[in-house]
Amino acid sequence: GMVCGSIEPVSSDEDRGWTWQVCLSNGGRLCLCREGMCMLSRYRVDAVAAWSEPQRSRRPQLYAFYNANDHPLGFRYAHLGHGTAKGDFPIVGMTAGWLPAELVNPADYDRLRSESAQVRIRFLGTFCDPFDVAPSPAVSTQVKVSTAQPGQSTMQVLLMDGGAVMVQPAFPSAPLWSKTGAGGKGFGSGKGFGGKGKPNFHTSGGSFFAPAQIQMRPWGNSNAFFKPRMAPPVDALQMVASAFRTTRHSLRDHAVFRGKLRQLPRTKSQQNIEANLSTDRIRFAADAPSLLSANCPTLSTSPPPLAPRPLLSVLCVRWFDYWSDPDRCSDYSTLNDGYFTDLFDGPCSMGKLLPGEFEVFTVFIRCTADLTKLQPQQLRSMLGGRNVVAWYFVWPSTCSAEGAGYVSEQDFFSVCRSMEAASIRTGWPHESSLYRQLCGKLWVAEMSLNKDYWVPPTTRVQLSEFKADGRQAATRALETLMQLRSSVWGKEPVPFEDFKGVAKLGFSWCGSDVLPFRGLNSLVSNLGKLFGSSDVESTVCLVQEMVPGVIGEHRIICMYDKAAGTVRREALWMENMSPGTAPHKYKLQSLDVAEFKVAGSRCVPDGSVASLIFRGDVAAQRDAEAKGAVLAERWMQWFKTQTPEPPQCTRLDFLVGHRGAGETDVWTCEVGECGASLCSVEVHGRNLAALNHAISHDPSGRFPMLLPKTIPRNNGSKS
Repeated sequence: GMVCGSIEPVSSDEDRGWTWQVCLSNGGRLCLCREGMCMLSRYRVDAVAAWSEPQRSRRPQLYAFYNANDHPLGFRYAHLGHGTAKGDFPIVGMTAGWLPAELVNPADYDRLRSESAQVRIRFLGTFCDPFDVAPSPAVSTQVKVSTAQPGQSTMQVLLMDGGAVMVQPAFPSAPLWSKTGAGGKGFGSGKGFGGKGKPNFHTSGGSFFAPAQIQMRPWGNSNAFFKPRMAPPVDALQMVASAFRTTRHSLRDHAVFRGKLRQLPRTKSQQNIEANLSTDRIRFAADAPSLLSANCPTLSTSPPPLAPRPLLSVLCVRWFDYWSDPDRCSDYSTLNDGYFTDLFDGPCSMGKLLPGEFEVFTVFIRCTADLTKLQPQQLRSMLGGRNVVAWYFVWPSTCSAEGAGYVSEQDFFSVCRSMEAASIRTGWPHESSLYRQLCGKLWVAEMSLNKDYWVPPTTRVQLSEFKADGRQAATRALETLMQLRSSVWGKEPVPFEDFKGVAKLGFSWCGSDVLPFRGLNSLVSNLGKLFGSSDVESTVCLVQEMVPGVIGEHRIICMYDKAAGTVRREALWMENMSPGTAPHKYKLQSLDVAEFKVAGSRCVPDGSVASLIFRGDVAAQRDAEAKGAVLAERWMQWFKTQTPEPPQCTRLDFLVGHRGAGETDVWTCEVGECGASLCSVEVHGRNLAALNHAISHDPSGRFPMLLPKTIPRNNGSKS
C-alpha cells in the first residue's frame, strides 16, 4: 500500500547531522538534510534494520503538466513517484497534474519563453501502465477457430471480449479470401477490426500494428473441371497475422490492444517518460539559463515556481483493463477508455475549462480485493486541491463471479463510506447513500405506494422465505400485489394464472436479472432461477406487476445547472426490442411472457416518434411527453429527500402505453445514476454538471458555470 508520514525535527543523537525525520506508516523511518542545493535522505525499514546509503536528490529543472490521456498510442501511464516500482494492484498514481521534468534538448531553452512553442521534455519518476502489470495473453495463444455460420459467405477475423481473436471460416460454398491493402469499412461484424467507430491511433514509435482489410476472390475459373465442396484448410495464425499486417512470429510477443497489437511488456514500470509539450504547460525558474548551461547542469539559484494549489483534486477509481474494448468512445461503459477521455478532456471538461488547475490520481483495480486494500487517510493526504472528490467507475454487484468492471456491492459501499469519512466526497456517480438507493433499486417498492409517481405495484420476496417454501413465498407476493392494485389504483384482483409481472434483482446491470412471469407457477420458476444462480448472492428479489401494452420508452435526461439553479432536460424516445441479456445469462430459449419488451439502444428521431410509436397519433405523443415532464419534476422533488442538491445528472425512464386516441399511460421504469447512457445526447452537459458538483468552493468566482445553451446530439454510436 501507500506510505506516508509527518516531517519533524530530528530528536536523537543517533541522527546527528540530519535535520528532519519522518516516521512512516509502514514502520520505516526516513531522515533528511540539505547539502548545498541538494537534498540527502536515508531510510531503514524498521528500528533494528541498518540504514541505507544516503541518497542525493536534485532540484528539477522544470515543472510540466502531465496528462496520461495525451499518450499518442493510447497507453495510460500513472506516475508512481520516485524510487522502486510498485508492480502490483491496486495501481495508484497521478494521471494528470504538475510533475518535475527536464528538457530533453537543453538548446530548447530559448523556446520556453515563447507562448506557442513545442518542446521535448522528460517527466521524471516511475511510471506504470496497468497493461505492463497484467497484459492480455499473446495473440498466438488467443486465436480460436469457430464453425461456419449458415449463410455466411466470407471469412472473418473478429475481436472478442478480453482480447481473444476469432477466425470464422466461410461456409463451404464460399470463395477463397485474399489480403488487400488497408481501407474501406473493414471486415467482420460486431467488434470486427477497422469498422465504424474503431480507434485510429498513431503507429509511430514502436511495434504497434493496425489490421488490414480482407476481401474475397472467387474459386478458380469458370472452366474448372470441378469446384471444391469444402472450404480450404484454415491457417488461423497466418490469417490473423495477415489481418494485422505482421508475421506469425510477432504474434508470440504481441497482445491485442484496443483493436491493434501492442508488444508485451518486459518490465512492470519504466523510469521517466518523454513527451512533446506546449510551453504554456511548463513552469521554469527565472534564472533558468544557469540551470541549463554546461557549467551548471543540475541546479539554479532559485527553483522553478511551483504550480498554484489545484482548484480540484479528483480520485478516479476505475477498472484496470482499458484496452480490450476497441471502440472509440462510449457514453456509458466504464470499460471503454473513450468514456474517460470524454469526461476528463472532452467538451466542457476540467481539461478544457481548468487547464493546469486540477490534478487526477487514478486507482486501477482488477477485483474487489484491490478496492478493499485502499487506505482512505493515506489517499486523502495525496490530494492537495481546494476541492476534493472521488469519482467511481466500477459497477457494484451481488454476483460473486465478478466479471470485468464489477465489484462486490457490500465492499464497494463500505469503501465509499470510509472515503467520505476521510473527507473525500463522492462526486461520481452520487453520494454513497443515494447511489445505493439507485443501483440497488431500493426505492422501487416504497415509491409504488405513491400513485403520483406511477410506479407499478411492487413487493419483495426474501431468499430465506423462498428457500423455506418457494410456492408459499410466491403466493404471498401475488396476494400482496393484488392488495396494492386495489388500495393504490382501485383495480380489481385478477386470477393468479392470468397475472403478468416481472421478477428482478437489485445491483444488477443491463437487465441481466429481469425475468417476466405469467401466473404462480411461472413466478416460482423464475424466482428459482434468480435465487438459484450459483454466482448470485442477492437475498431479496423484487416482484412487480408488468406494465401492459408498452409501445415505447420515453427517457428524460436531467442535468443540474447549478449556476442557474434549474434542471436542464433532454427528452428522447427509444425503440422497443426483445430482451437478450437475461435469456443469454439464464440460457433460456424463450421467456414466459412473449410480448415482454425492453428498450433498445436506438433513439427514434424526433420527427418520426408519432408515426413509428403512436401510429400517427400526434396528440398521444404530446400527452405522453407532458405526463413525462410532470413525473420528472416529481422525481426531482424526491431527490431532495436524499440529498440537499439535485443530482448532477440522472436519467428517468418511462414506459408508455397507448390507451386510446390522444391518451396514454406513463409509468416510471427506472431512476438512473449519473453515468448511464446518454442515448445520443452529447457529453457537454453531463461533463459540466459533474464539474460544477465537484467544485463546491471557487475563490475566483468562475464556478459554477452555466450549462451550454444547446447540447448537441450524436448518431447514437456512443450508446
